[in-house]
Amino acid sequence: MCLLAWLILASACAIAAPMVSDSSAADSLVQPLPFHGAVSALGRLDVYRTFTRDAIAGLPYRTLEDVLDWRTASYTLSTGAIGDWNVPLLFGERPRDHAVRADGMPMTSAAVGIVPPAMMSPEFLEQVDLLVGSDATILAGASSGTAYWFQQPWYNTRTPYTRVWYCQSAYDFLATDGVLSQNVARNVNATLGFRRMVTPGRYPNQWLDVWNTRALLRWNVSPVLNLSLVHRFANWGLGANGGVDPTISDDPTNERTAQVFYSKLDERLFRHDVALLGTYQLSPHRVASAGIAVQLEQWNLYRTPALAIGADSSTHVLWRNDAVNGFVRWEEQLASELIAIAGAEASVVAAGGSDYTAPQTGSDRFQGAGFGYVRWDASPVVIRGGLRLLLARGQLFPIAGAAVRVGDRAFAVTFDGSRTVRIPSLAEGLLPPERAWLLMVRLETAFDSAVRVAVTGYWRRYDNPIVAEPIVRGDTIIATSGAVASPMHRSGLTVETLWRIGRLQLRPQLVFSFTGARELPFLYATLSLGYEHRIGRNRIGGELFLRARTQVFADRFIPQSWSYLPMEIPLSAATDGGTVMLWAQLGNATVKLAMGNVLSAYYATLSTFPQLDRHITLSVGWSFFD
Repeated sequence: MCLLAWLILASACAIAAPMVSDSSAADSLVQPLPFHGAVSALGRLDVYRTFTRDAIAGLPYRTLEDVLDWRTASYTLSTGAIGDWNVPLLFGERPRDHAVRADGMPMTSAAVGIVPPAMMSPEFLEQVDLLVGSDATILAGASSGTAYWFQQPWYNTRTPYTRVWYCQSAYDFLATDGVLSQNVARNVNATLGFRRMVTPGRYPNQWLDVWNTRALLRWNVSPVLNLSLVHRFANWGLGANGGVDPTISDDPTNERTAQVFYSKLDERLFRHDVALLGTYQLSPHRVASAGIAVQLEQWNLYRTPALAIGADSSTHVLWRNDAVNGFVRWEEQLASELIAIAGAEASVVAAGGSDYTAPQTGSDRFQGAGFGYVRWDASPVVIRGGLRLLLARGQLFPIAGAAVRVGDRAFAVTFDGSRTVRIPSLAEGLLPPERAWLLMVRLETAFDSAVRVAVTGYWRRYDNPIVAEPIVRGDTIIATSGAVASPMHRSGLTVETLWRIGRLQLRPQLVFSFTGARELPFLYATLSLGYEHRIGRNRIGGELFLRARTQVFADRFIPQSWSYLPMEIPLSAATDGGTVMLWAQLGNATVKLAMGNVLSAYYATLSTFPQLDRHITLSVGWSFFD
């Protein structure tokens, strides 16, 4: 289907090509609004980290998870399989604390409550912004965690712009991604893309079979009004083996003899996301935006009768989860030092119940929210924060956050506090909402442009925390159920540094988890040493990346419930064996060759899920008519 769509658009581009030679205005665009779909139109937010499309293209990624591992202090709970449910954690949050938004639309499914980075293609975005603390809470609805805000790409090309990405990695992992874009009429651009990822996996029943298509139609009505229609489709299938069973596996690192927990448990998701977005710049200091989206999901689990719950012995469990989401947003610069953002959101969910998810009925189907946010820059003091009112389950929940930053580029300190509420996912059951406090203190300093240091301390408190409890038949965990636990505290410290020495860049990072988070090690450290040399438009470089952690009581991931269970057997201190990467950018082509786990060390972040042993990854990206 993706190749057929590619051919259709290519034909349209060929038909439109003669128009270009007659008049350059026939298919050129009004200058696109660069902030269409962005988290902020005025660009005055304190974003924790931003990744642009060009910056991502220079990293040795297979999925977006690799980008976050290499360029943030995140600790990824990984199953060791590329493209699986691998979730990065920043500042001690829990996997369901995240908010993931595309052009302002929530991407998190009410059924599962988790969006792994592998679901989002690195090739189909203009940039991704990471928000933390009160900004993530108020603007994106994150629950005591991090918000990932993806902005759609935009192109303005008279000739057909084409980009092809190809990747080959361990255990026959093959991936391709293609983009074709062209202006097809006056002020109208059409973009098509596809992605394909496949691998049989390292261990039994660890296969991956994924393909995605996306279509983007953007109409720049005028220099101040942009409209876009986006369709994302995902066919995401994987073998959910539950990890290697250490009780019957003599050597967990031997993929030929290792035994897995679930040899016949597979998962496939069919998902459509269709969104219509409009952005209107009323004046240079006033922008309004609105959008409406439809999310259609069909979940499929294939299992043996031994894994059935209760009297249902069916081998195929199927259920739907559909939603309609909408928002309106207003951003204005009230004075030279003061901006304000206000908005309202609403969603209606229709979810059928299953063995693994609760049904959604009555008042549970509707959720609404209104929020207001201000940022006052009275240098050297910056004050920001706001209030979000969440309407869910027929109740109104106040959510609030505020931050104060004192200092300048040379030295600054930020105090950030927020109080949040999270509605449980349907996989956790119809439980009371989870509430959390998050307090953060961040120190930042810079010595010229050569050295930057950031130290962030955090403290969290969860009230009514939702935890997973196993449903056991014999010695087999067939699923989990949600339960409310006693209050939970977490605290930690993250140290991030960047040193520039000529053409060298050194990035040491230390992540301490002091209390509460069993699944996180006391110390997690990363070290990146990169080199870059420019020759005209061409660049060559290399990078060494190393991760290490202390002993950890790693959780066990239960795939059929998308949940984590604490384990009593610790994993010893370990390193990931290191990754060495060489890359070259020659014109519009980029070639990257990486050797992962050079020392072939045993490394894991989840119990029973070893990471890949020594392997090589080759990736090539090539843009035409850029």
